[in-house]
Amino acid sequence: ARDTSTTMLRRFAMRATARSGISVRAFATGAAPKAPAGKPEVTAPLQQYGTSGRYASALYVAAAKANVLAAVEGEVQQVRGSRERSIERARRETGERASKEV
Repeated sequence: ARDTSTTMLRRFAMRATARSGISVRAFATGAAPKAPAGKPEVTAPLQQYGTSGRYASALYVAAAKANVLAAVEGEVQQVRGSRERSIERARRETGERASKEV
């Protein structure tokens, strides 16, 4: 069985890709779909700007709607840790090369 948060994120990415061809009017506030009656609209707790902010907000909203915030947070922490280890590895390798060249 696939992890539900991974499946949810893949579906979210496919839908976002499929929707990229819609008209600009669909992005207007008035044209945005409304939350179903009885369900509050989910929004990110912190408004962020730029491309990374839009992705972060979309990820939060999708995870909140699917009720998998904890699982998604864990996955984001894994990616963040991997990135930090990669940066440290690159710094060590660059330092080793510089000391050999001197």
